[in-house]
Amino acid sequence: MVEIRFEGVEKRFKDVTVVTGLDLTIEDREFFTFVGPSGCGKSTILNMIAGLEGVSNGTIYFDGEPINGLSPGERDVAMVFQSYALYPHLSVYDNIGFSLKLKKMNKKETAGRANEAARRLGRAPAQLVREQHRDGGATNCANQCHQSIVRQYSL
Repeated sequence: MVEIRFEGVEKRFKDVTVVTGLDLTIEDREFFTFVGPSGCGKSTILNMIAGLEGVSNGTIYFDGEPINGLSPGERDVAMVFQSYALYPHLSVYDNIGFSLKLKKMNKKETAGRANEAARRLGRAPAQLVREQHRDGGATNCANQCHQSIVRQYSL
């Protein structure tokens, strides 16, 4: 995990400012939540951390290093989305290992990490090979959690 620090972070969409002067430090391994009404900037802050949205003003740091200029892939951040981007033609097991395949990890290590993620979340690896992706938020969320565990992101 990493320490995340926001210094004077702002986000504007045209003439609308959705995040104003955010100064905040989230310590390494600290459990932290953003709570507020719809439209208050919670998702925008998370998207800025992940690099999916740019920062209009200010700086975000990971362990003291500025990350504003880093692409999403260079930030080593995992996110679980409300709208799921899973591959329905793949088995649950293949969805879990997909991010490792993209990183060109060898098949043996990919299988080991996928099996461990399944065990950690109370699933039998052999069961996941047979299961196809199903519609339903809980299954999709669980699959994305599996994907985040196997990839071993920093954040």
